[in-house]
Amino acid sequence: MQDSRMKLSDWLTKNDLAHSDFAKRVGVSKEAVRLWCLGERKPQERHLVKIVKVTAGKVGLLDFWQ
Repeated sequence: MQDSRMKLSDWLTKNDLAHSDFAKRVGVSKEAVRLWCLGERKPQERHLVKIVKVTAGKVGLLDFWQ
């Protein structure tokens, strides 16, 4: 079985979604999304819950620590 999980930046590209659009869905700034994608910052737990929901589980906690 193939693992269907992916990094946030890959998910955004695959779904043709801009940082600003994703930021609105999660309730953060587009700068926060940019930093998450670069691996320079990790999302807070409350944002992780929204990320998992918005990405239908394709991006989750472990995707930020790998």
